[in-house]
Amino acid sequence: MIRGAELPTPVVWQHAFRDAPVAMGICDEDGRFVAVNTALAQLLARPVEQLVGRPFLTFVHPADRPHSLAVYFEAVVAAAAGVRRGHGRLRCLSGTGTAIPVAISWTITEPDGFGTQHGVVYLNPDPAPGCPAL
Repeated sequence: MIRGAELPTPVVWQHAFRDAPVAMGICDEDGRFVAVNTALAQLLARPVEQLVGRPFLTFVHPADRPHSLAVYFEAVVAAAAGVRRGHGRLRCLSGTGTAIPVAISWTITEPDGFGTQHGVVYLNPDPAPGCPAL
């Protein structure tokens, strides 16, 4: 347990990310996963190794990709204006090709010491899959 002003160590953050019950992935500026947690790998029915280094859009249903790409570029522009988060719905593809309706939330990080920003995506199985995508 963390007390007062103590900050968790990097190891604690790594375990919190890895073991979080919410499916999460961190993308680079080109939209490729640089890290994914166990919940995301399980949701997409793929090993972590098949996700890291690949573009997030690879795992989005083909019918949802054009709109998802437009939302991605809007997010990059919005981040430059100070808006760093958003949400919507889309379908992902599992390792077996099954469409998985998900609710997606995203956050664009503040630039790090090298000026690099990352996108953090959070996916939850969509409780209302009949709703339109994004």
